[in-house]
Amino acid sequence: MPPVGAYLLRRIGASIIVLLGISIFMYLMLHEVFPSPARVVLGLRANSAQIASWNQQNGYDRPVVEQYLSYMNGLLHGNLGFSYAENQTVAACSRSGWPVACTCPVSRWSSRS
Repeated sequence: MPPVGAYLLRRIGASIIVLLGISIFMYLMLHEVFPSPARVVLGLRANSAQIASWNQQNGYDRPVVEQYLSYMNGLLHGNLGFSYAENQTVAACSRSGWPVACTCPVSRWSSRS
């Protein structure tokens, strides 16, 4: 293999390891600070039985490692998750936001003289 190809493979491998490490760190930190979004989704008046039921339905009662592996499996299959604030998948939120996100830079470039 040419030196450039070997270099690129090493860099890609290192990048994958770094991204995996960052995702693990951020997932664990988020889980430590905010273990379940049930209180936000159900509201402040939700009782503990409702929260426990919601956590069970959405998999937040499983061990953290199992939740992370499920999350990574979803990412590898294109499932970016669910937005409880928008009540739709993250992919749908992203698709609906692309036209606005793309027109902002275009309008900025077109306004330059």
